[in-house]
Amino acid sequence: MAIKTIKINISSKELEERRLRCEMQRQFKKPDRVPVVPILDAWYWLSKIGKSYKEYFSSAKSMLEGQLLAQKWFLENIRSDLYKIIIHPVFAYVSEAGTFGA
Repeated sequence: MAIKTIKINISSKELEERRLRCEMQRQFKKPDRVPVVPILDAWYWLSKIGKSYKEYFSSAKSMLEGQLLAQKWFLENIRSDLYKIIIHPVFAYVSEAGTFGA
């Protein structure tokens, strides 16, 4: 099975600036501005990446791909200090998925 490459169009320089800003805040130093790191689950961005709730919750592979594509969209389109990709299986919302037809 071939692994699909997902290229995120953001420079490593920008990511490093974001990381340093967050690190300064964690060390109680004064960054150039307050770091902003919104945390929103991937399914909020499904319409932006062209996936349905049913597709997202259909398999672990689909969930992983959806999370990666959502984080790519977020990093490229939302100005924030998010600098790392965090993905994980979502089991907590399986019952709620039924509400959306999944």
